[in-house]
Amino acid sequence: MPKFSSTIRAQKIFKQTEGLDSFILANGVEPHLDASFFYVTGFPYGLFENSFLIAEKSGRISLVTSPLEEPIARTYSDEIEVFAEPDRDHMRSRLASITGNGLKS
Repeated sequence: MPKFSSTIRAQKIFKQTEGLDSFILANGVEPHLDASFFYVTGFPYGLFENSFLIAEKSGRISLVTSPLEEPIARTYSDEIEVFAEPDRDHMRSRLASITGNGLKS
């Protein structure tokens, strides 16, 4: 599999937008999966249902996912900080800690 850069792909998204310091890609459940999520991560397989990718203009990229998808994420995410959370409440807390504010559902 060819090497790619999640950071470079995220920066391409930032170049297409104005005024963003960060963005969140919220992956749904099949069949509502976000192609942008897989574009940025480059993950070759896995569904990553209910996972969140947070990209910052500074180059930091974080992924909040389930323990089921964690091994895939860690294998293919040299530039992505991976957090595996067991349930929705823990995911929400992790997202709030990454983004620096409270998130409402």
